[in-house]
Amino acid sequence: MIFDVSTPNSPVYVGYQNNRSTTVSGPDLGAEGILTIKASDSPNGKDIVILANEVSSTLSIYTMNTCAEISGAEITSLENAICLGDTTELAINNVSNVNYQWILDNQTLASETNVVLDATEAGQYAVRVNNTTLNCIDTSEVFNLIVNALPNVLAGNDFEICGNETIVITASGADNFVWSTGATTTSISSVAPNTSTTLSYSVIGTEVSTGCSNSDSIVVEVNALPIIEAGSNISVCENESISLTANGADSILWSGSILNNTPFIQAAGNETYTAIGIDSNGCQSSDSVTVTVFENPIAQAGTDVEFCADEAPITLDANSTSASVQYIWNSTDSLQQISVSTSGINTLKVIDINGCEGFDSVSVVFNSLPIVDLGTNQTICPENFPLTLINSGLVSGETASWTTGETSNTIEINQAGTYGLEITNSNGCVSSDELIVTEFNAPTLELGNDSLLCENHFPFEIVANSSTTSLVWNTGATTSSIEVSTAGNYFVTATSTDGCTALDSIVITSDPCLNVNENTLIVSLFPNPANEILTIQSSQEMDVDFEIIDATGKVAITDRLKGKEKNISTLELSNGVYILSINAENTKTQYRFIIAK
Repeated sequence: MIFDVSTPNSPVYVGYQNNRSTTVSGPDLGAEGILTIKASDSPNGKDIVILANEVSSTLSIYTMNTCAEISGAEITSLENAICLGDTTELAINNVSNVNYQWILDNQTLASETNVVLDATEAGQYAVRVNNTTLNCIDTSEVFNLIVNALPNVLAGNDFEICGNETIVITASGADNFVWSTGATTTSISSVAPNTSTTLSYSVIGTEVSTGCSNSDSIVVEVNALPIIEAGSNISVCENESISLTANGADSILWSGSILNNTPFIQAAGNETYTAIGIDSNGCQSSDSVTVTVFENPIAQAGTDVEFCADEAPITLDANSTSASVQYIWNSTDSLQQISVSTSGINTLKVIDINGCEGFDSVSVVFNSLPIVDLGTNQTICPENFPLTLINSGLVSGETASWTTGETSNTIEINQAGTYGLEITNSNGCVSSDELIVTEFNAPTLELGNDSLLCENHFPFEIVANSSTTSLVWNTGATTSSIEVSTAGNYFVTATSTDGCTALDSIVITSDPCLNVNENTLIVSLFPNPANEILTIQSSQEMDVDFEIIDATGKVAITDRLKGKEKNISTLELSNGVYILSINAENTKTQYRFIIAK
């Protein structure tokens, strides 16, 4: 019979085991004696049960394992003491059908049911097991984990120093030290660089008794020495204001009782000045500068002068009492002589080999010329003569002289030509101008000679032969021809594209004209209007004389018609209205036609 006696007051029946045989002798039939040895006395540190066998006279030795041990819950670790912040691994063996729960100081650790636990806290660790195979629940032996405190390692407080000073840092709070520089001493030292920078040092301190380490760091702010710039050595000229400016520090103190960036005058000769600068960190350095003073040269620009404006440009010639000087006129022209075209004060600067300057000036006045303005050249129509020419710029004290010999401010001209005017003012300055007058061509216009017409020839067409198409008749018409029904005086005005005009008139006189018949013959004229050829065609054979009369009443062509048709060349005829007059048997027949080429 097997009992679990983990709790002596409440033994638990586990099972029954019988290895006796009823057919053969042996093996051992039962224990003749039982002996127990406590774990504290056991050679393997565990409870032992020893059986004296009845048949074989042998001993059977059994180790008494607890449920926890059988379930693998023996806690092992590489170390039983760690430093604060470190982690160690606690482990047990994994056995099938066993559930595990880790415990720290009799408190269940939530969710920690694996065979491995990462432990960071000090205390007593144990594992509760539930072995479903053996139907037992047990708690393992306690594993005591020690967590040692870290040493309080101090490297000191952060501080500032100036460049080139010695840095000394001492650590405390541990037995052994290792610095970030590689040094293993308690204190380290070095010379700070002369540059503004931040130096960081760290140290690791280890306590021998626990092997635990801690670290600390310190920051050293290095302030570079101020770089004092007093400037380069300078040369100045006599009576020139000097201003020495040193930079690079908050406070500048100059030798010689001068103030930084404050003008002063130095006596002739050489002088060396030293500037000491102290910055806001208390760091200081210095720089020096030497000042040399030279005498100034003398400039000579000449005497003031006056000229007329048309005499420009004039030449100004500079001089100096000093040799080897550079001349500069009006701040721009680096010549000894300059050409000047405008009135004003011309300043001269001379610069010697030392860069010293002398100044002078000269006034140049260019008296203005009189204003002559005849206007722009003109082209006018013939009817615009006479034309008045006026000088719009004449003022009091000026005299005028025209190329015509006249001396007044205005003249009157009657023909085209070139006219000049010269004006002299009170300063004796002279100006002139010239005006060219040309004449437009008037338009051509011809109405022809006055005409005597038979009363039966009305209405009569009057044609204006003109070089322009801009026409206005006294009847109000604007066409190139008009038809009149009565005798009278008719005139027309022609206007060219230049605005010039021409006028012509014609007198039309009426007469009864007895024995004149226009309807005796039947005659056709074609084409009408005609261009190069006019064809006269009669309805019967004819042998008669005929005339072609223009609009002025002038006979242009005289010829004879024989037969029924005759072709007349009109090349010699100008455009206009014409009358064909046929004389037969003391009768006159007239037909009107037009020439249009």
